[in-house]
Amino acid sequence: MNRWSLAVVIGCVAVLFAGAVAFSGRAPAEVAAKASVVELQVGNLTCSACVGRIEQALNKVDGIGEVSVDLTGGTAKVGYDAVRVAPETIAATISDAGYPATLASTGAVPATKASAGNGACPGCKPVVKKGCGGGCCG
Repeated sequence: MNRWSLAVVIGCVAVLFAGAVAFSGRAPAEVAAKASVVELQVGNLTCSACVGRIEQALNKVDGIGEVSVDLTGGTAKVGYDAVRVAPETIAATISDAGYPATLASTGAVPATKASAGNGACPGCKPVVKKGCGGGCCG
């Protein structure tokens, strides 16, 4: 590859990078500075379908990033953009999906109709035994 070709390739890469930054509307450091993670205690988790329902509910909320739900520990870690969504909104969204959620750091319980929870997986057949392995939420 001669010098001219190398200069063209480097120029194209620089233009693509500048375009990506301009298209996103934010510089990479600015995006990283607004990223936050919240940990929540989540009730009514009985199987992997419950995890999927929580992920589906959160994917509808603007500003949510990575979602990680620990079925056995009854916790969820949610990455979010603090400018676009509040931790209380995340907890309320999970609670509205039928899984009472509290912010682990504050213990605040969002006021929703689902917060009362009866210990059963929402929309499931009655759980006969613990550790059903996913059979309760078909």
